[in-house]
Amino acid sequence: MQLRIVLPLALICSIPALPAGAQPSQPRWRVGGDTQVSLRGRPDGLAATGVVIDSLIAAQWDDGLQIVARPVSRGRLDGSWHHALYQLGVRYHPPTRFPLRVEAGFLPPVFGLGLQRSRALERDTGGLHPQYLRAIPGFEKGLPRLKSVSASYPLAAVAVLGVSRVDIRLGVADGSPTRSRGVMRSTNPPRAPQLVVGAGVTPITGLRIGMTVVSGDYLRADEAPDPSRGGRRATVSGAELEYEFGHTSIVAEWIRASFDTSGAAAIASSGFVLVTHALSPRWRVGGRYDVATTPDASRVFAPDLGSLRLVEGLVAYRVTRELVLRGFVVAQHSFQSSEWDHEAGLSLAVSHRWW
Repeated sequence: MQLRIVLPLALICSIPALPAGAQPSQPRWRVGGDTQVSLRGRPDGLAATGVVIDSLIAAQWDDGLQIVARPVSRGRLDGSWHHALYQLGVRYHPPTRFPLRVEAGFLPPVFGLGLQRSRALERDTGGLHPQYLRAIPGFEKGLPRLKSVSASYPLAAVAVLGVSRVDIRLGVADGSPTRSRGVMRSTNPPRAPQLVVGAGVTPITGLRIGMTVVSGDYLRADEAPDPSRGGRRATVSGAELEYEFGHTSIVAEWIRASFDTSGAAAIASSGFVLVTHALSPRWRVGGRYDVATTPDASRVFAPDLGSLRLVEGLVAYRVTRELVLRGFVVAQHSFQSSEWDHEAGLSLAVSHRWW
């Protein structure tokens, strides 16, 4: 709780003050953001299944300091609402010889390419990738809910350095990316230091290939089914690809999570491929395929488990520079289901700048 109080105060105190009598030619602060409102439903009965309001708000001081927040609200059919704050932190670009960015707070550090490309106007999907939200089926009794990588991130600090065609990322976090955490939650998993290492290379214009590794305890000794064996470690490694040519963009990611257990390591994996193509300056089409696999040990508890899969098609129309309308259809197969579920939806993305 103290960290949740200290962090916002530290961000406010880090804002530079204007010298006495100074009159800048333009506002030092710039505030704006993106918001996407999505409505989803089942085509068979045309019944709505919920509404999602997803915003990314940023306040920027000159060209160096940026404070970012991402509130998300989900409305359910019973009239209830669930509110969460996915991101809250600061980004700083110091004046250095090589491009350098430092991020601190509740921000996606280096994992989850689909999360880092989820701004409302830039998103080419109807929603988040399901593997970021769905828990892995249990592979040992007494464990908390785990994911190959979670849509929420712990408190972290990451530095990104660019040199020629190479980018290097190094950071620390206070919890495993395999366990969900939240800024607004009253309780979170116990803190466990994690080392974050990543690198990427751009061999030709338009192509980037990256690798990431996060390692640390996902379970402390006092949480483990057998505390005498100490904490348990998870190593999450991932590969990512971004390729743009002509009017086509390809984004792909593969993540492998290895969990220490009382026996052999449990391996879970997930990934996606997203392809989009601009038909004209206003029209854009896209499609994606997501997949996630469960550890073999999970089938001891549920022999009929399958893989999580999702297929989506999307059409986007840019009404103005600040307004994008999207329509999408989704077919999804969960870990436990033997059938595909179908949904369709509409979303409206708006960019706004207050000053």
